Amino acid sequence: MLAVLTVFIAQIYYASNVFYILSLGLSRIAMVVFIRQLTPVEQHRRALSVLAAIIAAWTVAACVAVALQCDLGEPWLLHRRCARGWVCDKLTRHGILSRHKDFEVTHADPRKVLRWMAIESAGAVLEVIIFGMVIWVLVWSLQTTLQRKAGIVTMFALRLP
Repeated sequence: MLAVLTVFIAQIYYASNVFYILSLGLSRIAMVVFIRQLTPVEQHRRALSVLAAIIAAWTVAACVAVALQCDLGEPWLLHRRCARGWVCDKLTRHGILSRHKDFEVTHADPRKVLRWMAIESAGAVLEVIIFGMVIWVLVWSLQTTLQRKAGIVTMFALRLP
């Protein structure tokens, strides 16, 4: 029973990682398309279209990197050595799963940690670029008070990681 539950939780965790990346990418693309619709300047529109394409490429690459793990037959398994039914240390630590005599708890695979660090670092850079585009496209040439410009910048800054 515990082994079936462990596999089920691992499958849900695996799917949630893919959907997490997909939702982040689509959210970023939606923001760029929204900004693109607000500007009549063709140079800005082209730059934002290029940024949307870069974000789409990041989304696809990150989804592939997360989806294709060491064992393609059972990619949801949380560790490289999957034969004995490894239990994720994080799930055990948070009380979702408890230690059981049939399972050994190990630490996360360093390659997965490195993969997530690369994905999230690139995502943070994309967020900063989106924020920079907001300032360049929407705020820079806006003819209003500094207080209103600061309000617009603050609203978009809430997206920063």
